[in-house]
Amino acid sequence: LMPPPEPKMNLSNFMKVLANESIADPSAVTAKIQAQIREREKNHEMRNMARKLTPEERREKKRRKIINDMKKQLEVALFRVRQLSSPKIRYKIDVNAQQSGLSGAVLSCRDPSFGEEGLHLVVVEGGPRSIRRFVKLMTRRIKWNAQDASKGGGMEGGEEGEESEEEEEEEGGAQGGGEGEGKCELVWRGVVAKPAFTGFKFQECRTLTTARKVFEVKGVVHYVDMTFQGGGGGGGGGQDDGDEDGKR
Repeated sequence: LMPPPEPKMNLSNFMKVLANESIADPSAVTAKIQAQIREREKNHEMRNMARKLTPEERREKKRRKIINDMKKQLEVALFRVRQLSSPKIRYKIDVNAQQSGLSGAVLSCRDPSFGEEGLHLVVVEGGPRSIRRFVKLMTRRIKWNAQDASKGGGMEGGEEGEESEEEEEEEGGAQGGGEGEGKCELVWRGVVAKPAFTGFKFQECRTLTTARKVFEVKGVVHYVDMTFQGGGGGGGGGQDDGDEDGKR
């Protein structure tokens, strides 16, 4: 037969566990307890290391989560952005969309009726969890006002780990953070039957007419109408100059 395991002791309960032995030689008992504690910590760390996923396994786990999320339903979030001059903010939007497995586009319309900065449409498609996380990025985490103070600013912190982002999304992404209010608006969020985009791209058009044609090919021209018609411009669209510059 295997001998029974030694009683699990620590410095707060050894008097009850060992009784008379602890009184007879307290120094030896304290050393024995500390050795047990170190052994338990070592075993715990070894078990954690054995369960730790490799980078490939972590990527595969995240990919499975994204696929399972999209199987529930396909959601779309549509944003109107009035200023998108910061390269860091553009990078943040691009990286978060791709890491979350979202498809969509950022369409910048430089129509004169929208002023010097133009007007920008951001649309993403994906599962509910990924969309909820992206909405929180756009409405709470990005500091849109930092573009005015510094052309290179615009974000809260650096890249976040997968676990911290998953914890954040469970807190509930309330819309409309205090900073940059009005520079990014959630125009519409809803459920669609099938995706209209493959991948995530940045595009720029000089007129509203061209912008409508870009999305008309994908069958979602109403996204342009919803975003740009409420953007404070005349929206006539000017002449079709055929300028569709794919930017990454």
